[in-house]
Amino acid sequence: MSDQESLQEWIEKGKKVEVSLKVAHQEATTGEVYTYCMNSSERLVHAGKYWGGCWLAALGAVFIPVAHFVLVPLFLIAGPIIGIIKFGQERVILGGRGSCPACSKELWIDSTVEKWPFGEVCSGCGVELSIEAEAESEAEAEAKSQA
Repeated sequence: MSDQESLQEWIEKGKKVEVSLKVAHQEATTGEVYTYCMNSSERLVHAGKYWGGCWLAALGAVFIPVAHFVLVPLFLIAGPIIGIIKFGQERVILGGRGSCPACSKELWIDSTVEKWPFGEVCSGCGVELSIEAEAESEAEAEAKSQA
């Protein structure tokens, strides 16, 4: 999938959030990310994929001599743990774009769990960026008002 196709999908599915990209001792630049709030059925499917993947890995590990004594129980235990963690992740960042403050190259921001601020590495210069929401997101405002 090309960058333009990804961007179009994010625009259709997610909510745009203005962000600032910061590097130590550099002027911050702006960008945009698209967030999405999964409902419970989407979260269940998402968690089930990870849980099932672990259990499929356990099935595949049965055929590895000696290592299967460790790998099979490990994957069988990891499946529910990872599934429960993934089920608890309600809001996600689908992706986004901005420009690197250090080298000014266009930067595509990867999908991740919505947790502000988060980091990204510039593919042009390799510097670690801190990405922060420009304004308080609706989710944060809603959580504060309910508390």
